[in-house]
Amino acid sequence: MQSRPSINKNGKIVTTKYKWMISIHDNEIKYQEIEILADNYATVSDLKACKSYTFLVSAVSPEEAQGSTETVKTVMEETEPTTVTSVKATALNASSVEVVWVPAIIEECVHHYLVCITHLTSLVQECHNDTDLQQTFTGLEACVDYEVTVTPVSPSGNLGSFTYDLSRTTDLRPGPPTNLKVTDTNAHSALVTFGPPLEHPLCVIQYDIEVEEMGSVKSIKTHSASVLLQQLLSGLNACSDHEVRISAVTPSGLESEKANVNFTTSEDTPSAPRALTHITVTVDQVELHWFAPLTNRLCVDMYKVSWTSGSDSGNTDYTPSGYPPEVKPKEPVGLVGKHCSASTLNMPENVVPADRLS
Repeated sequence: MQSRPSINKNGKIVTTKYKWMISIHDNEIKYQEIEILADNYATVSDLKACKSYTFLVSAVSPEEAQGSTETVKTVMEETEPTTVTSVKATALNASSVEVVWVPAIIEECVHHYLVCITHLTSLVQECHNDTDLQQTFTGLEACVDYEVTVTPVSPSGNLGSFTYDLSRTTDLRPGPPTNLKVTDTNAHSALVTFGPPLEHPLCVIQYDIEVEEMGSVKSIKTHSASVLLQQLLSGLNACSDHEVRISAVTPSGLESEKANVNFTTSEDTPSAPRALTHITVTVDQVELHWFAPLTNRLCVDMYKVSWTSGSDSGNTDYTPSGYPPEVKPKEPVGLVGKHCSASTLNMPENVVPADRLS
């Protein structure tokens, strides 16, 4: 409201009050009381940043008669776009992630949203501009952790603060381990090395390793799950054939086909034959019996049998299979088996068996 002095028809000075009506509208017309600072100047407050407003100004007489209207439009200056309230990322399957977000209750300067997904292993990023409140990313890699961010963008392209969530795509069955090799082989240990699968290597969280001694009953050993690409196999029998089988395992328990390789441990000195005794004794021969060594028995290729009595001695070789012609082995009744051996020795006439010596 503005006051001006004037002279009425009777020649008296009176004060006449004038006022202006200012209408403001964005999507709908709003009226606001304003402070009149001068005949042609007013301050309109409590407006929203980034909004486009139309201002309508008209003069109003003391009797509330409103004159014609003048119109002007303007866009308010920008402020930082309002951050969204929350973001939720959900893996739909092994190759897609759905993202939904909730905007602020009162948004300012938000023209659209920049929605990005980042592969947290390779850091490859994919982004989309979106005016909706959801986005689905497809063509992703299985078993990968992804970070999803939603950033509000102002009309001029200024970015606000982002909000994020994490999601991991689901499992797929991996391929078998690659480049399986056995190195550093000795009598009782070997080093197994291998590479990750060619298919879905990021799905693998561990490797299951089995070692089987070929031809042996109940000889399969399962090693603790390994996250490394090598495993030292220990406690093996010398001179034995082994097969190693390795499979890759995912977090949900999916297991790949097994990769396998064979190897043979090297030789080691066997311990002495066990329970050496004689079965029968005649004038010129002794039938001996013994069991295979307890340690490194698979390394036995032949037994060396020797004897002595006074001034006479001798020796011969006894092979468990493929006997030399001068040795006539006998298998005592009840003692036939893989790990027992027998040999009949033809004694010289002047040799007296040890158990007959007085």
